[in-house]
Amino acid sequence: MYKNPKITISNISSSTQMHEKYISKLINTFSEGNFNDFINRLRIEEFKRNLEKKSYKNYSILGIAKESGFSSKSTFYKAFKKHEKLSPSEYMKK
Repeated sequence: MYKNPKITISNISSSTQMHEKYISKLINTFSEGNFNDFINRLRIEEFKRNLEKKSYKNYSILGIAKESGFSSKSTFYKAFKKHEKLSPSEYMKK
């Protein structure tokens, strides 16, 4: 579900039949961040896994980010830098 760029707590609530406030509390308690941070962390991990796949070899950084669920370049770069302490380009070089 996290790869859907339009995901919301409401979507998750409908799918899991759990109350939105409960989902939010779980995320805030166990992920040490809010809903957006949680989703972005999952997308960043997807991005990093996709970097290793041959099927993404010819994709740009932004192309892989979009395939991982990010809808904008600025959101991706900001989230990546926040969680990895490096830019995506710096990460790829190491």
